Amino acid sequence: MSETGEKREKKKRAWKSRELPRVFTVRANEDEYNRLKVLAKKSGLSLSRLVIEGTLENGVKDLNIRDVEASMRESESWIIETFIFELRRIGVNLNQLAHAQNAYHRGGGQSPTAAEIERVLAEMEKLIGQAKKKL
Repeated sequence: MSETGEKREKKKRAWKSRELPRVFTVRANEDEYNRLKVLAKKSGLSLSRLVIEGTLENGVKDLNIRDVEASMRESESWIIETFIFELRRIGVNLNQLAHAQNAYHRGGGQSPTAAEIERVLAEMEKLIGQAKKKL
């Protein structure tokens, strides 16, 4: 309430969630944070708009966005290649187990042990879990 006893109405903040649906956090030390606050106030921007506009318009010293994008594509390619390699390795193990099982049923060889089957299944589950995290 104000001195006259009247209640002040709070201004309702207009969120721009439709225009700006992505939210992210930026970490800074106290000095960086205070400097950014001053810059934001002087420029009439929010901290997040200051970071976004300042970075996108002015870039970052010694950083080429094309290099970053190329590096990201390379790392994605590496992840896929690693995934395929691991998948092939597990496929080889499964094929060996199936071959051993078939040989056993034809009267020759040993049946795969439960431990061998469990090991391959565990590897498959681990790989599937990793793939889900990456995708």
